[in-house]
Amino acid sequence: TIQINYGNDWSASIDFDSLGIFLAQEEYIFSYHNSNLVMYIDTVESYIHNDGMWLFLDIADTDSIFTYVGPSDDSIIFPVGQILVGYQNGSYGSYGDLKLVTNSSLYNYSTLSILYNPDQPDKNPRLDIMYTK
Repeated sequence: TIQINYGNDWSASIDFDSLGIFLAQEEYIFSYHNSNLVMYIDTVESYIHNDGMWLFLDIADTDSIFTYVGPSDDSIIFPVGQILVGYQNGSYGSYGDLKLVTNSSLYNYSTLSILYNPDQPDKNPRLDIMYTK
């Protein structure tokens, strides 16, 4: 289960097999606008207050990007091209995993559940990466 909730201090980490090896090759140029982390919301297990919630993608404990998640959203898209470059050139250190957290803004007891089911890979978190050599 991938769940995020500020009130219960729940965060989540997502790791992608072989992403570290891919980034270590240092021969790729990533599209900032066309490289995304895509996640689908489990609308049955989630409770997002009418005010919504802020979701942060923490990077190497030094920086983060964020997006607003509304109560009727069914997916989340984070642009990650700049993050991939940061891991590739070492400014974010070595790739370990991607951490998802929320904060005390808005309603503190919203619960976000991200779909993950090995039997339905099309709805699992994924990286859509556009790059060139």
